[in-house]
Amino acid sequence: MSDVKVTKSRLKELERSEAVLNALEAAGVDNWGGYCDALDEIRKADDIEDLIINTLDSISDAVGDNIDVECEEFGNIVTISSEGDDALEDIIRELLVKYTNLKEEE
Repeated sequence: MSDVKVTKSRLKELERSEAVLNALEAAGVDNWGGYCDALDEIRKADDIEDLIINTLDSISDAVGDNIDVECEEFGNIVTISSEGDDALEDIIRELLVKYTNLKEEE
């Protein structure tokens, strides 16, 4: 994972936003009837991001030793073994099921 750099001014903005959220929640805004609805889009985006990251990790694990890259004059040729190909099909199938389930929750 790469290092993340944040400017001092951006850090100050983030700390201020956190303080505002904490103050609102302490005052009971999280008990507001629409609070969960308002955060639903953020949760959905987080779920999709998690799904993408987990899928990429699974792909990396599946193709690890099952991939061969050859450098050719006009580009690279990538060959995946049948075991790696089967694993990728399973991962993509699982991804589609999970994504469909997330969309149905909307």
